[in-house]
Order: sequence, then C-alpha cells, then structure tokens
Amino acid sequence: MSARPTLTITARYVWELVFDYDNSGNSGEIVHSYEYTTSGSYTSTTFNETVTEEARKLVESGSIQLQSGASYGPVSASVEAGFSTSTEVNNMLQYTTKEQSEETTTWSIKETRQYTIGAHSRLILYQRHFYGPGMSVQDSALRTTSVPLPADEIEEEVLIDLELEARNYISGMTVVYADQASHAPSDRVRDWFGGSDDINFGFEGK
Repeated sequence: MSARPTLTITARYVWELVFDYDNSGNSGEIVHSYEYTTSGSYTSTTFNETVTEEARKLVESGSIQLQSGASYGPVSASVEAGFSTSTEVNNMLQYTTKEQSEETTTWSIKETRQYTIGAHSRLILYQRHFYGPGMSVQDSALRTTSVPLPADEIEEEVLIDLELEARNYISGMTVVYADQASHAPSDRVRDWFGGSDDINFGFEGK
C-alpha cells in the first residue's frame, strides 16, 4: 500500500494577557483567586475546505503530485514535532479531520487557581490561544512572568502536518419529485440501513 500524500499548513499560538497585578508599592502579599476557562470552537467543513484548497494550489504549482482530477481531504492532523502542543489542541485536530459538519461546535471548562503576589513584586499571567483554519482553542497552558512578554514571544507560528486521501463523489444524479411513494423510480439511491429514501418526506413533493 502506497503512503498517503502529506501537506503542511500553518496555524499560530498567541499568549494573551489574563491579568497584570503590580504589588511593587506594597509591603504585604496579595492572594488572588482567578477562574480561567479552557475552551474551543471548530467548524470541520472550514478546516477541510482550507486543506483541499491548499492541496489544489500545490498541485497546480507542481510542488506535489496527486491523482489527476481528484479532490483531497485530511484523514489525520497533528502539530509538527518540535512545537509545543496541548491535549486540547490535539483533540481539536482529531475532531476536525473525522467530522464533516457545517455547524460550529463549541466547548468550555472552567477552573479556579490561586496566585500569590509577593510584597514589592509584580505578577503577570498569560494564557495560550491556538488559531487555525476553522478552529480556535483557549488551552490549558498558562505562563506567569514579572515583566511583560516581548513582542517576539507573544505570537508563534506553528506547523500542522496532515495526511491526505482522495475524496470520491457521485456524479450524474438527479432529484425526482413525486406526489406518492409509489411513483419513486426503481433505480433510486436507497438507504443503506433500510430507512426512508424520500429526502423530501413531509414536504409534499414539489
């Protein structure tokens, strides 16, 4: 069995500010409780369409060789080795390659942590966000510093490795309208599990 073709697309990590407590003017410490959220949202069709379009561009430029006339979609996706990642991001990449939904799926989990800002000190908290085609993740990676992060550390490009496969489509189909089930054509496409093959059932034909 020949190896599947591969493709790399870019995404990005961004460290976004959560809070900045400056206690440098006080001689006592401060204990701060903070409720943070890990969350995500994705639209699998947006991700898949982006991958298909990138594959098409590479074929047209001659960068990769794929089956002529075929449309390719992802079957697996992972953050390229050498880049840090998280369970939330890895799970999101799995969902977007397995599903084919136009709806946006969202989830969120709230947790509480305590932070102690010492006397005459400053504490800055950042949370990492992941942004890719059709998806965003506010993941569980948190970072504390005593000074603001420099601009070149706020955002990082990350590479996503994908395996592709050709997508097969049915051509030459037509929709037949009828007023009664008995008028359905004999060569119609039937439901694999024996369900109704009337896709317009309940809407009175035309």
